[in-house]
Amino acid sequence: MNRPLVMLAAAGTALAMLACGGAGSTSGQATGAPIPVGFIGALSGDGADYGTSSLNAAQLRVKEINDSGGIDGRPIKIIPIDDQTKPATAVDAAQQLVLRDHVVAILGPGQSGNVLAVEKFTNAQKVPILETGTVDAIISPDYPYVWRSAGPVSSQLAYLNRVVFQKYKRIAIIHDSLGFGSESDKLLRGQMSQAGIEPVDDESYSAGAIDMTPQVIRIKQANPDVVYWFGTGGDAGTVRKTMNTLGMTSVPMLGNNGVFPSALKIAGAALNGYVYPDDVDPCKKQLNDLLAKYYKTYKVDIVAPHSVAEYYDAVSLLAAGLKKSHGAGGEKLNQAFESGVAVDGADGASPGASWSKNKHNSLAEDGSQNRLWVIEDGKYLPFPTNACQK
Repeated sequence: MNRPLVMLAAAGTALAMLACGGAGSTSGQATGAPIPVGFIGALSGDGADYGTSSLNAAQLRVKEINDSGGIDGRPIKIIPIDDQTKPATAVDAAQQLVLRDHVVAILGPGQSGNVLAVEKFTNAQKVPILETGTVDAIISPDYPYVWRSAGPVSSQLAYLNRVVFQKYKRIAIIHDSLGFGSESDKLLRGQMSQAGIEPVDDESYSAGAIDMTPQVIRIKQANPDVVYWFGTGGDAGTVRKTMNTLGMTSVPMLGNNGVFPSALKIAGAALNGYVYPDDVDPCKKQLNDLLAKYYKTYKVDIVAPHSVAEYYDAVSLLAAGLKKSHGAGGEKLNQAFESGVAVDGADGASPGASWSKNKHNSLAEDGSQNRLWVIEDGKYLPFPTNACQK
């Protein structure tokens, strides 16, 4: 596994206001009646680092829009609720935001299981949700008010597997028992089956588990060439450290983009070499400009790039829709999305993110806007690490 010689360059220039960002024609600070927008995400407990960075990114973009006149002179106001990564809590949050706060739309949830829990209610209420859970089944003709600010996990897996299946045949899987982990496991097994590969072992665990020794012992006994992990929060760190403790240091660990800063703190150098597909391009100027602005604003040591890009661009797409609907939510806002909104922002490789009537994933479903990343020395880097120098 290559070790990095350079870190990702972060451009220091400020982001230009995006033409499709949705700011109204009024210049200066927006002073009209606020447009309420809900936010549902994990602000505490497992996954809190993702939820917090997502909310921060959304607030960052909202401030830019409001400082430039808002939507026809009206500022966007985000009303956040912590779902604690619990589906039942996410449903309660959606009900409060819709029935009490009368939001025009909801940003989130960020976890697939929570999205699956709330989308029936929000769809019935005709309130658009702009979510980032990547389980394919979330986007369905049965739920026309659901919009994803990302691509489906199947496209991310296919992008990674084009490389992995050529090199590895003895594949083990470990995943959490939440919606995303379980559904990703099924998707990977399906793609493996199409390639004529069967997993040598498939283990599950409860999200946030402290001890994964029994699962990793069984994986070791299966003698895999590579281990796939699907989950969120710090669990990747726990899995990798357990693998190393049991003598599996030479077995690569791959998986999804749920390796957040909490996992880096748990595992440290043990996570070096973890390769994953993501819907952000490490070489894209808009992403690096946004990350530079985020670090300057929030004074954090490290943040998962996709958690910032997905929600920043979701607000840009939301604002573009609100501009068309003149601040109205419900059917008018949904029709605005269906008529087409787009932004070449921080998320995805160019041409960026867009929604339309037949495109509820903001990024391409074929995986063409995905890129590979690797964790080295506590940093998120392009894979290979010299990819942006070409």
